[in-house]
Amino acid sequence: MEDVTIGEGESVPPDTPFTKTWRIQNTGAESWPPGVCLKYIGGDQFGHVNMVLVKALDPQEVFDVSV
Repeated sequence: MEDVTIGEGESVPPDTPFTKTWRIQNTGAESWPPGVCLKYIGGDQFGHVNMVLVKALDPQEVFDVSV
């Protein structure tokens, strides 16, 4: 996983709307099934998004996820 927008250590002024995007990759040998999601489990939370659906990724496929 890597930052696409708003990298590590960058800041956004208070009350400024923004979209955070991460690049993720299925590094496994099997495709991800439909319905896979990323879930918030701790740390700083962006708004009220607790879960983001991710498309089914084939092995080594890359996908950008935005919140």
